[in-house]
Amino acid sequence: MTGHVDDFGRAILQIEVQHPVAAKSEVWDAWIDTACTGELIAPLARIQSLGLDQAARVKAGLGDGSQVLLDTYTCHIDWFGKTRKVEIVASTGSFPLIGVGLLEDHELNIHYPNRTVQLG
Repeated sequence: MTGHVDDFGRAILQIEVQHPVAAKSEVWDAWIDTACTGELIAPLARIQSLGLDQAARVKAGLGDGSQVLLDTYTCHIDWFGKTRKVEIVASTGSFPLIGVGLLEDHELNIHYPNRTVQLG
């Protein structure tokens, strides 16, 4: 999977996010976030645009040490040519984030001088 480094130094991959039942999908640019231990985080507006149903509520630790409850939603993503079931954590942020839950079985290479990202 190939991505790019944007003008702010963020490593970005495109992912196709699919409703688990309805024939609805969207392609999102997602930042790679190695500080995120989950699979995928996305703004609630993006989750709602796909019509995803809330699956659960999870406790999460934030960078400042505080604990919060966050809503999760089930979706499918196209991950290396296969459909993968993923829990998206809803956020108040502006951009989707790919966490280490999706990266852990892969090798990530970010080449800043060439502005390329390779996940294999």
